[in-house]
Amino acid sequence: LFLATLATVLVASAPHAWASPEATVKRPRNLYHWELGAWVGGLGLGGAEPEGGRGSTAQDPHGFGGVGLQARYRLRRRWGLELSWGILHSEGSGGTARDMTPGTASLLYYPNPSGLLQLYGLAGLGVGPTRWFDKESDATIGSSLAGLAQVGCGATLDLHPLHLHADI
Repeated sequence: LFLATLATVLVASAPHAWASPEATVKRPRNLYHWELGAWVGGLGLGGAEPEGGRGSTAQDPHGFGGVGLQARYRLRRRWGLELSWGILHSEGSGGTARDMTPGTASLLYYPNPSGLLQLYGLAGLGVGPTRWFDKESDATIGSSLAGLAQVGCGATLDLHPLHLHADI
């Protein structure tokens, strides 16, 4: 299936000697460009309050959220590259917290690269330095460097020159 798709893309994008200039398909305006932007994300992990809610409190929630920057470049009609860096923060129990500064490089595949709504798949690798610390004294409790992998999908709404992205 991949080879058939690849062959279709190569044949469809190859210039033909017999085509007149008027019949040549022009590249859509949104191809082969840089996109720079910011992202906001979050993840909530924690238990809900037991039924009734009287006489007990909810479990200590462990929210993880942050902000970051990203740069995307359309390598080919259906392929793109994303470089992303962010700062994530998580409040822990017992007066501790952690900060993570993940950086990733991802490859994107667009099955419909010319539409107003462009769906894409994404896969990438990166690193995530993490620091655990005491919230009151800001003293470092520990640190680590983790390898990261991501796989997901998303959609881009192309409102040239503005592109809105949403992915999971």
